[in-house]
Amino acid sequence: RIAIAVILVVLVVLNFVQFFDRSYEFDTIYNSRGGQTHDELEKKDIDIKKLNANEIDIGDYIIFGRYEQDNDSSDGREEIEWRVLDKATADSDGRKCILVISKYVLDCMPYNRENEAVTWETCDLREWLNNDFYYGAFSEAERKQLLTIKNNNPDASFYSSSWGGKGGNDTSDNVFLLSFEQAENLLIDYDDIECSPTDYAMWNGTFTIRNHYCYWWLRSPGDRQDNAMDVEDDGYLDDYYVDGDYVGVRPALWIYLD
Repeated sequence: RIAIAVILVVLVVLNFVQFFDRSYEFDTIYNSRGGQTHDELEKKDIDIKKLNANEIDIGDYIIFGRYEQDNDSSDGREEIEWRVLDKATADSDGRKCILVISKYVLDCMPYNRENEAVTWETCDLREWLNNDFYYGAFSEAERKQLLTIKNNNPDASFYSSSWGGKGGNDTSDNVFLLSFEQAENLLIDYDDIECSPTDYAMWNGTFTIRNHYCYWWLRSPGDRQDNAMDVEDDGYLDDYYVDGDYVGVRPALWIYLD
């Protein structure tokens, strides 16, 4: 009996240590992830080949930026693959541009650290995407090819009359998440909407359920103010608590082509 009691005590201590370590990681996740900037690690890739607007179509994949994906930092960051969702002419200067979303879920973190009432404007994930990810994944030359886009953020009642989440103010973003409307209108087949995580994203907490697909965030509000929309492993759009720590991150960008 004494031996069993000792084993139980050891297991409780180990679980506490694991919980403490996870809590510490969670508290620092938005500040520490990404490490050095792209400029510091990938100076050889600063000369970016110009993307030709006439050679890129909706549905194509392009390579742009770098991010840890194979969960092996010793071999450097891997090139990011992006799916082209739309083509347009920028209102500000008439230049051609494309809307892209990462082919894979690149990371895993909550929409917001705390389970509280937030909007896309005020959530922690928006801050991380437009700072840590923006400076960590793209070189200075690449950042010059990114548009600062004005995103509108409708209330949840726009797509479900019984839902009460408020979208909040319009935002200016360099990196963002797709909205509910964009997901419905631009992700036209299951190859677009059902998405697998990278090894790095799985290491950071996301997991796959069916055919190696996972959940990933949208920026739109959910049924309540402490919920945000997500795409689930089966491709259905739903909502989840903003502090959900196993939902993946799939960044979106507008990129100048000329």
